[in-house]
Amino acid sequence: MGSRLPAQLESIKTALHGDKPGKSSHIKLAATDLGRFDKYYEPRSDAHQAAVLLLLSNKTDKSQIVFMRRAYHKDDKHSGQISFPGGRLEQSDESLLACALRETHEEIGIPQDKIQVLGELSPLYVFASNHMVQPYVAYFNEPENIKPNHEVAEVLFGSIQEFIRDGTSKTILETHRTILRDVPYYNLEGHILWGATAMILTEFLDITRNISF
Repeated sequence: MGSRLPAQLESIKTALHGDKPGKSSHIKLAATDLGRFDKYYEPRSDAHQAAVLLLLSNKTDKSQIVFMRRAYHKDDKHSGQISFPGGRLEQSDESLLACALRETHEEIGIPQDKIQVLGELSPLYVFASNHMVQPYVAYFNEPENIKPNHEVAEVLFGSIQEFIRDGTSKTILETHRTILRDVPYYNLEGHILWGATAMILTEFLDITRNISF
């Protein structure tokens, strides 16, 4: 049986405030060949700022991460994919962290005052949708009160222990523009967790690898 997360929160916070592996973690799950990998760090001049929340929780005595499967929308290049809650920075947002918290509240119904922010991960440029994404890590202790809105097809919980135990596999994926081969991914309740979300997750797992979950 896994341990409950609160016992590890201070250790996670400390790890997040240390040096971050960034590229060396991201490259493990990059859905591209090495020759194109630098595209993740070369944002266009008109790139949109965005933020996401890697939200930790505990359910059935397991240390888990909250994900959402995006509802299908013809104008969303990431439609139907697994992601963290989050979105584009708006003028009303005081900071990227404020953006991540606002979007999390809008998408899955968690009030900002119920979330404990632990730290941040390395930024990553998502060139498919032209967004420079800043990930944050936080904790929420009432997973049963998550209420997704119309942008979310379903909320999924990924066990940290199972991500570590099972590792990754590779597959062929057809996107809106091309067919990608040998794409590394995590299995999340039968769904393919790949791309920027998987790259961000990998950095978190690498940073916290010495913490017992």
